[in-house]
Amino acid sequence: MAASSVRIYADFVSQPSRAVILFCRAARIPHEVKLTRLAKGANRTAEFLKLNPLGQVPVAEFEDGWALAESHAIMKYLCATHPEVEDSWYPSDARVRARLDAAMDMQHSQIRRCSTWTFARVMGPLGDLPAASPEVAEWHGKMARRSIKQFDSVLAQSAAEGPGSFLGGTERASIADLSIACELQQLEGVPGGVEFMQPSARVLDWQAAVKEQLQPHWDEACLKRAAREAES
Repeated sequence: MAASSVRIYADFVSQPSRAVILFCRAARIPHEVKLTRLAKGANRTAEFLKLNPLGQVPVAEFEDGWALAESHAIMKYLCATHPEVEDSWYPSDARVRARLDAAMDMQHSQIRRCSTWTFARVMGPLGDLPAASPEVAEWHGKMARRSIKQFDSVLAQSAAEGPGSFLGGTERASIADLSIACELQQLEGVPGGVEFMQPSARVLDWQAAVKEQLQPHWDEACLKRAAREAES
């Protein structure tokens, strides 16, 4: 590992993995990616479990061997330990930061339902797990639509609080925007998935703005995700 670099154990099919990698690239944080293929069980080896006993990606490993799991924790830590990272990624303003923290909490409690629907429809069968029944898939779809509607209301609140169109009313995308955009991107690879977002022009415009700020890194990560899914 190069000096002052962080090693990211990740799989591009994982939306939190893509978020951490995209953040490192966009924020110009020195890093290397250690591909950890979930479909091959690389996250269940004894070596990997020493880094993260939960066996999940992403994991960030630092020069002294210290490792940190959970994408939000990783990005917050990198913001705190790399003073060169622009404040807009995780603003120091206490109220804006609180809004971003709340949005990231909502990602886990609500917006993750979009990925659950994707898994029920496609990713489970790709990983040799039984496909969900039509009834179960429909229920997850209902929950995913509800989470999109809830997120639309969060974006409306942000627009009322600041001059920008991103979460917290900021004018630049933050780690919260990036994380949730990667979550919603899961819908784009599944037939009918984008239709979940179509009723909300606000969500679609926000997603497009996040992607634009993160180019060319966004498209590169998407291509690698598609390649990994094709290998499964």
